[in-house]
Amino acid sequence: MGPYRVDEQTFGRRNGKSVPQSVAPEATLTVACLITAAGGFLDAFTYVGHGHVFANAMTGNVVLMGVAGARGDWAQALRHIPPIVAFLLGIITAHLLARPHPQAAPRNPLMACMGLEAVFLFAAAWLPQSFPDLWLVLGIAFTAALQQSSFPKVRDYAYTSVMTTGNLRQMADGAMQAFYSADRGPGLRRARTFGLVCACFLIGAAIGARCTMQLGNRALLVPAAVLGLTLLGIRRRLRGG
Repeated sequence: MGPYRVDEQTFGRRNGKSVPQSVAPEATLTVACLITAAGGFLDAFTYVGHGHVFANAMTGNVVLMGVAGARGDWAQALRHIPPIVAFLLGIITAHLLARPHPQAAPRNPLMACMGLEAVFLFAAAWLPQSFPDLWLVLGIAFTAALQQSSFPKVRDYAYTSVMTTGNLRQMADGAMQAFYSADRGPGLRRARTFGLVCACFLIGAAIGARCTMQLGNRALLVPAAVLGLTLLGIRRRLRGG
C-alpha cells in the first residue's frame, strides 16, 4: 500500500516507557468509529426492514435459525442460511483480493473493498421496496464481510467493525488491566477505545432502525455516504494530504 502518513499516534512500550508509534490511516479510531456505526446501521436495516435477519451479525443469524428450527418453523430457519453463506464468500473474496496477483489484483485491496461496499449500498438505496429481501440481504452480507476482513485493527488492537461481542470483551479486559496494573494508562486507553467503538455500533443501529422505518431502502444512502467519506479520508492520508 506504500508508506503511511502518521495521522494519529498510539503508544507501545520500550524499556518500560511509552513511546509513540505510527498508526495506519485505516486503523485510526475515527475510521473505526465511522465504519462500526455503518455496521450497526446495516444490521438494523436488514432486521427491521428485510425479514428479521442480520446482514453482519452471523451469531444472531445462527441463534435465530436454531430458535426457528426448534419451533418447527423451517421456512424462517432457512432464511438465515443465505446471509451466512454470503458472509463467508465475502471473507474468502477479501483474502483472494489481498493475495499477490500482479495482473489481476487491485493495487489497494482495502480501498477496493470499501469502494465496492459504498457503491453497492448507494445503488441498493434506489431499489423499490418490492425488490426481494433475499438478494438485498445477500449483497449487504457479502460487502459487510469484505469490510470486516479489510479493517481488522483499530490503533494496535484487533477488533471487528460489524458486531460487538469481541469489542465488548476487549473493553472489559482493558478495564480490568487498568484496575490491576500499576501502570493504568494502557488498560484505560484500551477500555476507552473499545467503549467508544461499541457505543458507535449502538448509535448506528438506533439511527439505522429509525431511518429504515421512515425511508425504507433509501436509508442505505446514509451508510453509503459515511463509507464514501471515510474512503476519501483514508485515500487523502495515504497520499500524504
